Amino acid sequence: MGFVFEELSGTIISWYELKAIKSKLNSIFKNFDHRKILKSFNQIQLSDIVIKYPRTDLEIKVDSLIVTKYDKVSLTGQSGQGKTSIINLILGNISFYKGKFLIDGKKVDHSKLDIGIVSQEIELFNMSIKDNLCLDKNISDQELIQYLEELELDELLLFEDGIYTIVGEKGLKLSTGQKRRINILRSYLMDKDIYILDEPTSNLDAHTEEIVVNFILKYFQDKTLIIATHNEKINELCNLFYTFENHCLIKKNM
Repeated sequence: MGFVFEELSGTIISWYELKAIKSKLNSIFKNFDHRKILKSFNQIQLSDIVIKYPRTDLEIKVDSLIVTKYDKVSLTGQSGQGKTSIINLILGNISFYKGKFLIDGKKVDHSKLDIGIVSQEIELFNMSIKDNLCLDKNISDQELIQYLEELELDELLLFEDGIYTIVGEKGLKLSTGQKRRINILRSYLMDKDIYILDEPTSNLDAHTEEIVVNFILKYFQDKTLIIATHNEKINELCNLFYTFENHCLIKKNM
């Protein structure tokens, strides 16, 4: 009976860890952010935007950027030019800017978009593969296994506990490629209307990169996407193309 109690104990610990993480995050954001969360939108408009960082001469400029629902926007430019700044502005993380930032024609002073993020930084919790993927969503084992197989993560199913395997702090039991694919899948399972993908294929070998790209092409078709990437195949998904030159966002004619 010992193994039964061990498994039950692990499940209880994972559940309490998940509840504790969620509670802590909710309390932090409740204390610091009272803005209304916009679950859906029709159009995002940035015009005459200037972001000037305190105690520097750096200015990031956007004359015009319009993102309509279901658009797929490609953002390119050398590191340090302004991609991250624009991403943070759209996420609602930057308030020190001049110009107009409108959602459906209204100012965003007291609201922000509910955006799914696939970032370069991957945060996995010391919980099971399933808990890391689902967080608090109810998703069947079979559905998760189907996605994992499609992402060629079959090797995770070979663990003794399968999708109930504890991944360790920051996912130490997993490789970079495995963690990045789990990160993509977890974001997709959040089921947002709009996603920001920040270099989703960085630090991947050619084969794993192709797996991730194909997953994005298949499952994010009906989403609004803002993608910072230099991957040509991902760019094939896009209908709007922008690049940064001299810290200014410029629309490209493709």
